[in-house]
Amino acid sequence: MRDLLREAKAALYCAGTNFRKWYRNPTIIVLALVWLAYTYHACHGLTDFCVDNGYYIHPWVLPFYTDNTHANFMYICMLMLLFAQAPFCDATVPFTMIRTGKLACFLGQVIYIAGASLVFLLFHYGAMLLVLAPALGFSPNWGGVIEGLAKNPSLMQGYDTTSLKFNPQLINDYGPWEATWKTMLLLWLTSMFVGYLILFFNAMVKPGVGIIVTGGMACWTMFAGSVHGMLTYGEWISKTALFYWGSLSGLYPMRSGSVPAETAVPIQLAVIAVCIIVSTVLFCRKDTIFEKGRF
Repeated sequence: MRDLLREAKAALYCAGTNFRKWYRNPTIIVLALVWLAYTYHACHGLTDFCVDNGYYIHPWVLPFYTDNTHANFMYICMLMLLFAQAPFCDATVPFTMIRTGKLACFLGQVIYIAGASLVFLLFHYGAMLLVLAPALGFSPNWGGVIEGLAKNPSLMQGYDTTSLKFNPQLINDYGPWEATWKTMLLLWLTSMFVGYLILFFNAMVKPGVGIIVTGGMACWTMFAGSVHGMLTYGEWISKTALFYWGSLSGLYPMRSGSVPAETAVPIQLAVIAVCIIVSTVLFCRKDTIFEKGRF
């Protein structure tokens, strides 16, 4: 029991070490700036609409962002860039590995991917609320703006509505709090799904293969989740849009040809478990290659 606690503590230390590298990592800084700019592009039209008309919008906007296949694709692309080099073996890792051991060091990478997925999700939601801040109010209900734009999207004619549109079916099927927390859990799970797939293929084959595989899956998800894909091959193709399972709109019953959350979640958890177990075994058996600047 004491050895198990020691391993867990060492793994948490290794995960924290990766987070502490963020402040001096230009990749993380650039990703944050790019995502802020993209979020502004996606949401500023709604802010302008509310400010110009004296309206207040409530903070239940996250479920509608994930309803857009293009926005979902961009979110997955940011995750791919964030986890592209997993497992993260830069020049500082040998010193950490000497103190903690190889197994604890790798489990720290696993914990880091879960934590970084949550941080990116919260950063994304916070960025949306930041852009909407000039017109942000609060109510436990959807509010007049969201319900009004769901019924009549033409009200925002003349404003940029590229990535944020309000699906009336989502409003009818879910309450605001239920839709938001379910979307957060689904999106967090999908974010980890992307990270662990990259980790698995990078560890099993070689660095870079994980990006190729997940990039292909992201492109397929965009096609399978689009109207063109469903018109060409039928609604069943929605079942193969794995990276669209982070959205309530990508799951049954909102998307009739897709799978329900009760099916999607166990499948993702099973694949994640396999990726973690196999990656851990392979990493501990193989020689570790450390490269300067890989993080």
